[in-house]
Amino acid sequence: MTLSFVAKALILMLFLGSTLYVHLRGRARLPLLRQFVNHSALFAPYNALMYLFSRVPSEPYLDRSKFPELDILKDNWETIRDEAMHLFDEGY
Repeated sequence: MTLSFVAKALILMLFLGSTLYVHLRGRARLPLLRQFVNHSALFAPYNALMYLFSRVPSEPYLDRSKFPELDILKDNWETIRDEAMHLFDEGY
């Protein structure tokens, strides 16, 4: 076997493995063949890396106290809403 063949086989195995990892990760799944031809397979290697190395837990709802930078939005949501309503009234 040549080095070129081994490299191609390794890349193909990484692609297939990451696509299977993304496919088996969630509860709602596409049929397996459709998963491989869907756009999600194209981004599967990147998504697998993000899932594996993310410090944020994989839960549907995250604890807001872990994101203190959102406090400014919580404190000013009425001002933001008023500005958005004003822009809407002006036709934007």
